[in-house]
Amino acid sequence: MPIEIAAPLEAGFRLWQSKQFEAAQAQLRVALARAEAARNIAGELGARQLLGDLAHDEGDLAAAWHHHSYVLELSRSLGLRLGMASALHNLGLIAAQENNLLVAHSLLGAAIATYESLGRPESVGLVRANLAHFMSGPAA
Repeated sequence: MPIEIAAPLEAGFRLWQSKQFEAAQAQLRVALARAEAARNIAGELGARQLLGDLAHDEGDLAAAWHHHSYVLELSRSLGLRLGMASALHNLGLIAAQENNLLVAHSLLGAAIATYESLGRPESVGLVRANLAHFMSGPAA
């Protein structure tokens, strides 16, 4: 990935991890704009994934859903199963938080199946734990 995309993507990730959400969003938007302009799919997927995670952490579930849905559709169109699994997982978490447990169960189940087909037991375990948490009672 070109440094012009990778640098703001990495900076946005670090800022998000340190809870500097506004600065993180600015860096990730730069990365996304550059990735789109360069038609760099990896950069675009990375930026949208992180923008979705950031929106989720900020409580903007609609924006999080938008970004993760985009990642799912683009990953699906390119046959990127790991991207699909990650997006399904994230969308399932959002649906659960919105108390749409039927949709959450379906999305998280699809994420588990995809991770299993990829031989990713650690990811399967994480999704199963999230599924058990949300299906055991009211969403937090």
